Amino acid sequence: MELQMESLFSRRLTTCITILTCAWFLVFSTGCRDEGAAGKPGPGASSAPTTPEEPSGATTRANAPGTTGAAKAGTKSPPIRTGGAMLYMAEPRVDFGPIADYETRTVKVGFLNSGDQTLEITRVQPTCGCTTTALDQKLFAPGEGSEIELTFKPKGSGSQTKLVKVHTNDSVNPVQTITIKANVSTTVSTTPKSLAFGTVITGTGDMKSVIMTAEIPSYEPKTTKVLGQLREYATARIVPISTPGARKKSWRVEVALKPDIPWGWYTGSLQIVGNLTDPVSGETRPKTTVVGMNASIEGEIRGSDTIFRLMILNTNKEFKKSLTLRREGKIPFNIISAEVENARPDNMVVAFTPVEGSKGSAYELVLAGKTGNVNTSIMGQVRVRTDVPGEEEIVLRIAGSVRDRD
Repeated sequence: MELQMESLFSRRLTTCITILTCAWFLVFSTGCRDEGAAGKPGPGASSAPTTPEEPSGATTRANAPGTTGAAKAGTKSPPIRTGGAMLYMAEPRVDFGPIADYETRTVKVGFLNSGDQTLEITRVQPTCGCTTTALDQKLFAPGEGSEIELTFKPKGSGSQTKLVKVHTNDSVNPVQTITIKANVSTTVSTTPKSLAFGTVITGTGDMKSVIMTAEIPSYEPKTTKVLGQLREYATARIVPISTPGARKKSWRVEVALKPDIPWGWYTGSLQIVGNLTDPVSGETRPKTTVVGMNASIEGEIRGSDTIFRLMILNTNKEFKKSLTLRREGKIPFNIISAEVENARPDNMVVAFTPVEGSKGSAYELVLAGKTGNVNTSIMGQVRVRTDVPGEEEIVLRIAGSVRDRD
């Protein structure tokens, strides 16, 4: 009898525990599901539940070399807004993971108009030169969507984060951001990263070198080219410098400035084109390495600068920039004229006056103008005519940009 009672009690206790466990699971699993669906989609918006497979703000993995990834608008139900257009991107973050600096990756980021009025995408703006975008259509009816194509060609090395701004008529969030992440490995390293010739005296020329080191054994440099303002006045050649059996191959790239380069400020770049074998695919890949260069060429006439550096100016802003020209040895000379040429904005003017106490051996030049109402570059040059033999004409470049920073 005691045994029967004990067995009956045990069975009832087991049943109670089972019932309590089920009740606890139902209560708490329902609570977790509601909490995951809760969100703040903004004024006039309602949010549908988020599925566990696709959390809000997900990151698209786009790792496979030579392939095109896609970040769709999302399989979950997007939030809905009334009273305006709404740009909705389920996956606005792209992670390319490890990528070599010679690779090109493409990904498509999907979006949807979740509002009740027409969505207009006015601009898709990368914040760096390594990303380009493509979007053919600009207007999207309510419920209509498409994909923004992003092409990433990495520059530099290491962990990188790049942003793409999407400008729309979204009534709440008119500028949204797509974030691109990548961990870039280097094929070729250069020392120094850029070539600054400094001040070079007219008629003398100069030479500087860049050391290239291959991080991939199959890499071989093939050709060089000088671009930009230095194109006509500089040459380059590749000289192997690796010792036999060296773990990494190295080269010295020598850049020579010609003696006949005229007075003024020059910028340009050294382009080195080579080939390598992709260690994954076995394919031959081109690899282009670019090194920036600049030089300031001066003669008897020396400048406090050889370029009017206007830097970054606000829109609709009056500006003035001055520099001084002096003749070596404090020898007097005459500035016959100074004129602004090929200018943007076209309202720039220049004036020159002798520096007090210099007895005609130094002049101050003042460049003045006013920026317009759009973001753009400032460019042009000031042509100065003098009576100094061999330097009857010197050119001062004008450089800057207009950006509305208010």
